[in-house]
Amino acid sequence: MRIFIMRHGEATAATLDTADRQRVLSSTGIQQAKQVGRLLEQYLKRESIRLWASPYKRSIETVTYLRTALPLALVGVHEAIATGNREKIERELLGASTEENVCIVGHIPYVNQWVQQWSGIALPFEPADMAVLTYLKKDDMAKGNMQLSVYISNGGCRWLLGKNI
Repeated sequence: MRIFIMRHGEATAATLDTADRQRVLSSTGIQQAKQVGRLLEQYLKRESIRLWASPYKRSIETVTYLRTALPLALVGVHEAIATGNREKIERELLGASTEENVCIVGHIPYVNQWVQQWSGIALPFEPADMAVLTYLKKDDMAKGNMQLSVYISNGGCRWLLGKNI
């Protein structure tokens, strides 16, 4: 199984008038999400993927723009992504086949924490950054033995198996 952990695209600034859950993507965030969608389309080469969003608007919008490049993707909204409930997310992931691909579009600090807990590697996450984790056996996740195979930074830095590409 490959798990794509992504921070949502750049969002509009927080204001007193807008609840955090209601913040939307900025025009830059829309372009970031579309760009990552195109990268995922090339990377997956027609493999299926499940796109999971938090219920926050900016996460749902990011998934919507990812899906423009991945029209066959299945979409789900999970409150656990917004609250950082790693145990609940793990239960959902462990219920899936090890052959599946799942993309979780979430928020900091949780995306950072999940990658570090599952792979042992600390990564920064700017808007629309993504890490791809792979595991072969179900207990790899619980043991923190997932392999970081790809890190895509919207700033242009791309890493494959720890090497800059």
